[in-house]
Amino acid sequence: MNGIGILPPDVHELYRRLQDIDDKEAFIPWEVSEDIKSLIPDRVGPRWFFHRDDTSTRKAEGNRTASLDTHGLTSPAKELQLLSQIESNTKQYNLSNCSTSSWNMHVHMPIMKHALEDHGTIRVEPSTSAKIAAPFVPATSGRGTIVKSKMIDFTLLFWLNKGSLRSIPHDPAPEDDARLMAGIAKKVRAQPRDHQMVNHSTYSPLQFAPIACNIETKTPTSVNLGKLQLSVWTAAWFQRIAEMFPDTTILTVPLIHIVGHSWHISFTSFHRDRIEIAKELPIGDSRTLLGLYQLVACLRRLGDWIETDYGKWAEQMFLGDI
Repeated sequence: MNGIGILPPDVHELYRRLQDIDDKEAFIPWEVSEDIKSLIPDRVGPRWFFHRDDTSTRKAEGNRTASLDTHGLTSPAKELQLLSQIESNTKQYNLSNCSTSSWNMHVHMPIMKHALEDHGTIRVEPSTSAKIAAPFVPATSGRGTIVKSKMIDFTLLFWLNKGSLRSIPHDPAPEDDARLMAGIAKKVRAQPRDHQMVNHSTYSPLQFAPIACNIETKTPTSVNLGKLQLSVWTAAWFQRIAEMFPDTTILTVPLIHIVGHSWHISFTSFHRDRIEIAKELPIGDSRTLLGLYQLVACLRRLGDWIETDYGKWAEQMFLGDI
């Protein structure tokens, strides 16, 4: 299955934006256009660049907003310097034949942290220690023990009030965030003792922070195992949410699969007796500077979606507005 036609409406706009970036439309700030032209001669297209004034809009849900342009914490010049350094690092790690965990620490995590640093309600959480809780382990056809032995590498968490259940006096959360966090905590604490987590894992950082995206990294020789891990992990998450909210529609969940340098996104929808995963869409790579700019732009669009569409869905679920 592929293309926007088979996707649920809740991710249509996100998918279109990611397709535009894959088509090299408006994904590099114009402030560094001359630098890019000197670094990538004879290849640069004018539509690659955007002016912030042309694309800077803000989409709000209550007090929570998401920036639809480049983030404001790092200047375009500093970003170019950072991405150039990451490009250099990837070449070094490739030549050194480093492990997946080394790539995660020195390449993947820095990319995600940089891309999402202006999204205050998103946390990039390493999740290799997060195991699926026993009540939510999906049925598998003979490979369950293999998958359970190593979970996925990262999750993007919907991180309200800096993960705290209580207000922080010297750094109060926006009113809507504090209200939603209280709603999540109330719902979790109302569950049976062995089900008191918002997700499907007892791993502490995941207890009260809903998962918005699952991420798995693999070497080119273990592509299929990575997809299996993602699908099993996500099926368990759907099972947990469906148990808490048996009569509601569950939002589509993005999955990111990293194989070597290449990053792809797919979207998983829940249909009670099964899950459906749409064919992957490329969102960039860590091999080239151009690929890194595409990747950062795509991660920011994903971050915008989490802070708006996902946030609105979470409010409907945990504040009982549906």
